[in-house]
Amino acid sequence: MRSIFNWYNFNEANKLKEIEIPESFKKYYITSTQNPGIKIPDPILRSKSSEISNESYEELLKISNDLYRHLSYGFLGIAAPQIGYDKRMIVVGAKGFAPEIMVNPKILDRSGEIYSEEGCMSVPGLYGMVKRFQKTQVQASDIDGQDHIYDLEGLPSIICQHECGHLDGELFYDIADPATLKWRHIELWKSLR
Repeated sequence: MRSIFNWYNFNEANKLKEIEIPESFKKYYITSTQNPGIKIPDPILRSKSSEISNESYEELLKISNDLYRHLSYGFLGIAAPQIGYDKRMIVVGAKGFAPEIMVNPKILDRSGEIYSEEGCMSVPGLYGMVKRFQKTQVQASDIDGQDHIYDLEGLPSIICQHECGHLDGELFYDIADPATLKWRHIELWKSLR
């Protein structure tokens, strides 16, 4: 049986892993109000995003509002490239953690390990186990330019690492355990939540 994955090591040169999307999953790769955001193989998902420096408050507010709007579709986090912006900006939202917009986030410190299942709105239907850091300390600005330090643990830490990966052109399956990657229909996944 032919594998649907061709594996390469993800590195700074953004060597791409190729994924063949099964026929029954292609419907999820059509962007609509029920299925928002940018999907693979759009090149913005494999590009290093631009630092935010001289953007106007109005531009940051627009991106911020778009991030929050997409978060309202039920996602736990969104990176600006996933909605078409080449900017280093993310939103992290999880139960018990008020959604936070992070501008130019940088992970300063990390500790512990956690192994959890991940998926991604840019790769709908694919899930796999990923090893991340249990705790992270993140420096980021808000849209007003104020610097903040976030000490994240558990799910917010996982989400932040996943979204920061998008800012460097990394997708979760680049670092997932290949043996755990599985296609699962979104309707089934939603019923398991």
